[in-house]
Amino acid sequence: MISSVTRHLARGLAVAALAAGAVVAVPAGAQAAACPTQAPPANLNPWSGTDRAVDETPVRKGPSAQCLQVGTYYEGDDVTVNCYVVNAAGRSWSYIRGYGWVRDTHLLDHGATHECVM
Repeated sequence: MISSVTRHLARGLAVAALAAGAVVAVPAGAQAAACPTQAPPANLNPWSGTDRAVDETPVRKGPSAQCLQVGTYYEGDDVTVNCYVVNAAGRSWSYIRGYGWVRDTHLLDHGATHECVM
């Protein structure tokens, strides 16, 4: 399980790399892989908690900005989160059972506290 400190460190390193001008190349055939849409099984991820959207928050089909947007939360909306993953880009995303994924930077308490078991 990845601790909250590790998640925050991964986020910080990703931001530092982008600020330094790092460029990540994605091979042409890899874009489909950039949007994993497998939902975490409910029986292995029974947790839930409430967080709050801090801005207009897109809900996506998978844990990546490249994935199809399926909805939106707005600033102040309560968001029930179940578990989180850190994607290949080092960004943390929380799963909303039956709805989709939100990037944790859009949430007041930075999303779910339990790592998703797949």
